[in-house]
Amino acid sequence: MTAPGELGELAATLDDMADRLEAAGRRRRNVMADVAHELRTPLAVLQGDTEAMLDGIVAPDETALTSLHREVTRLTRLVGDLETLAAADAARLTMHPWPLDLAVVAERATAWCAPPHPRPVWRLRCTAMLPGCRGIPTSCTRWCSTC
Repeated sequence: MTAPGELGELAATLDDMADRLEAAGRRRRNVMADVAHELRTPLAVLQGDTEAMLDGIVAPDETALTSLHREVTRLTRLVGDLETLAAADAARLTMHPWPLDLAVVAERATAWCAPPHPRPVWRLRCTAMLPGCRGIPTSCTRWCSTC
């Protein structure tokens, strides 16, 4: 049941505001769950690999250390993304997109996601630049760190 006139409008506005606050709270909880998940994966890899080295199961050779370094780099990138989100949330973030060659982004993404192999099983070749593409180059390949 709704109230007539200005009181009804006020009640509807308050209901709408309560709905938006509830939705914002849900989004914030979802972000926190996503962040925890994204941090858990590289931490689990680091823990498992270092325990295997300490137990003598895996030798701390160049391959193992490169894997550890990759996970540390991934964690560093994730923390940087969290700082960016915090700055955006505080309305202090300024983005400066510039012309972006999507072929370069795709090649970097492929290089990041490709498993180490002496003879690659697949290759990506991009030859065309889409005119008018703009973005933040360092942000465009971050999704690859989840490969």
